Amino acid sequence: ATIVTGQETIVEVQMQASLANVDGNKITIDDSVYFATGSHVILEKSHKLLDDVAHILEEHPSIVKLEIEGHTDSVGNDTTNKTLSQKRAEAVRTYLIGKNIQENRLHAIGYGEEKPIATNDTSDGRAENRRVHFHIAEQDHSKEHHGDHDEKSNSEKEQSESTESTEKKLKTNESTTSE
Repeated sequence: ATIVTGQETIVEVQMQASLANVDGNKITIDDSVYFATGSHVILEKSHKLLDDVAHILEEHPSIVKLEIEGHTDSVGNDTTNKTLSQKRAEAVRTYLIGKNIQENRLHAIGYGEEKPIATNDTSDGRAENRRVHFHIAEQDHSKEHHGDHDEKSNSEKEQSESTESTEKKLKTNESTTSE
């Protein structure tokens, strides 16, 4: 909201915390990626979360390979669950590619019900097992952004180029005046 009082303009800015963070060799998410029941269609309420994952990947070019793991609970047929988890992981990958993340950095893997993190005997446990996990499979820290360092490097390059140009002019003037 913008509030104007006399000569002052006050602008209120609401900052939203990121729903995704880098934690060691994974990107942790503060919510689930939601899909339509029995489908690989990502629900709109998960877009902000996935946008935050895309932002992390933009800010961390050192993350060379991110594995997007799809997991299900044990309800239903093993083969169906494996296929569904693969399609869901691929849907997340496609979403991130749509946010300008290079496709060669993203690998989708569907594990189905193979790697439960909770019991499948309760509805809460099954809900925990239905998840998308982001595992950083490969990093190259030489690709990391260095903010001020990059700007300083560019400034130093410009200064060096300017010095070289001045030196060339001086040499040209010297050879012209000495003849």
